[in-house]
Amino acid sequence: MALLGLIAGWSIEPGAAVTVVVTFLFVLHFKREKNLQPWMKAGFIFLLVGTAILLLAPGNIHRLELTNALEPDDIVMPDEQWTPEMFLTNFVIGFLPVFLRELILFVPIIFYLTRAHTTPAVTKFIATFSGASILVLLVMMCSPEFPERAGFPSTVFLLIASVAAMKEILPQVKEICRRRIKLATIAGTIFAAVWSFEILGCLYVEYDLHCQFNQRYEYIEAHRHEDLITVKPLEVPQWIQPLTGTRTWDEMTLWWGGDLEPNINGNRDLTFAKYYGLKRIHTEDKKF
Repeated sequence: MALLGLIAGWSIEPGAAVTVVVTFLFVLHFKREKNLQPWMKAGFIFLLVGTAILLLAPGNIHRLELTNALEPDDIVMPDEQWTPEMFLTNFVIGFLPVFLRELILFVPIIFYLTRAHTTPAVTKFIATFSGASILVLLVMMCSPEFPERAGFPSTVFLLIASVAAMKEILPQVKEICRRRIKLATIAGTIFAAVWSFEILGCLYVEYDLHCQFNQRYEYIEAHRHEDLITVKPLEVPQWIQPLTGTRTWDEMTLWWGGDLEPNINGNRDLTFAKYYGLKRIHTEDKKF
């Protein structure tokens, strides 16, 4: 539990912060019940340690300083922070896309609340993790930027609540499916087909980028003695991005760290050149 606590805290800021809150509630609960075990204490202590490492790491602070100095347009300007414009931007580009993708996970929870209510303990457990899911999104709403990837902990918390609810309502779901076998079969087939189509789309993006990487390496080998090598930027097919979304590589992932940069002095370009024994390398300018 010490290792798991360290990993949970040393992950991503909104997830770590909400995990601290949720774990603290559990610690209080079991202490009140006089059943606080040593492994619970160890997990919580190392969760705090991991969170402190994440937030106070010198490299993290240095990166923020460089971002403010060199790329001020990539985050909300200081005079625009905590304004309606900031909250609206975060809601549109972060909160809403994550929340809409999570909607299906609310179905078992709503079914449980309206049809089941097995025990107060289970209800509190589901409510705690459902609330934690929303809390992650609310925390990110107060951030200068809200990339969709920051909503990943929200989906994890909601998945826990949804699975817990599904476990409780499973007998009723089985009975409904037995009585409406045709409708259940059609719904299951549609869901499986959509899910499979999306997975195949993600695999296609991975394979396409794999081919682009191979072509880039071949080009680099043919021009490795040049003073400056200019390569084409990696691209995700535009037609497939509405299907795959952020489930796999997308344009923003490539722009924020998944590819080299047009700037020949960019840290990714310099690191890549040093690793492969090149003089200088960069990509062509990319237009969005």
